[in-house]
Amino acid sequence: MRGADITQEPLFTTIKQDERVPHDHPLRSIKTLFDQALTHIDWKLSLIYSECGRESIPPERLLRALLLQILFSIRSERQLVEQIQYNMLYRWFVGLSIDEPVWDHSTFSVNRDRLIHHDVSAELFAEVVASAQKQQLLSNDHFSVDGTLMQAWASQKSFRLNHRITPHVARNDKRPGGSAIDGRTSHKTGYAASQIVRKRVEEPFGWGKTVGHLRQLKVKGLAKVNSALEMTMMAYNLVRMAKLQGQSV
Repeated sequence: MRGADITQEPLFTTIKQDERVPHDHPLRSIKTLFDQALTHIDWKLSLIYSECGRESIPPERLLRALLLQILFSIRSERQLVEQIQYNMLYRWFVGLSIDEPVWDHSTFSVNRDRLIHHDVSAELFAEVVASAQKQQLLSNDHFSVDGTLMQAWASQKSFRLNHRITPHVARNDKRPGGSAIDGRTSHKTGYAASQIVRKRVEEPFGWGKTVGHLRQLKVKGLAKVNSALEMTMMAYNLVRMAKLQGQSV
């Protein structure tokens, strides 16, 4: 018999959001790892908020929401808040019940300076690395240093000449053939290993620019740029750790 297409909301429900999230969903392991890091910096979060006055939005929820924004390439905080409003998976990850209202998108701007001033993103990044170290997911066989260029959300008209910087002529120390590396370095076994492992160093930057928000930053100021970089690289580490633990992310 054909069922009737009638929608009738029940007065009460006993279904929990956690029951709607598949047991093997990749966000489960990421949430567990991130919540462990948040627990370890609870003392710092307590220091940056007053013990009296009106109760604020828990900073843990704001940080989980920012992590969601990176993981799912959500382009703005306004859109992030909108999606948390109707996405049950996002609500579960952030820690909001089905009945709780979502805060205004301007809340991120109000709290960002506070979190940056107390180096919360740097602490979280360090805690995630420490967690990977405890789980023996890091290797000491190789160490590499690399960098990348991040495009600023600005036009050429917004640039202002800084007269405090003394102009200078850049030196070109490259050897003939276009490379600064000569035989004193290239003959070593460590150099050959570096060329192979180098791809692992470039992968996080590539992920941060395609999935994260590092291709074109929407914040200005060194402190905010550093915070965005630390949060994005921490998100990459969480995804990588979940994969190493057997999760398909």
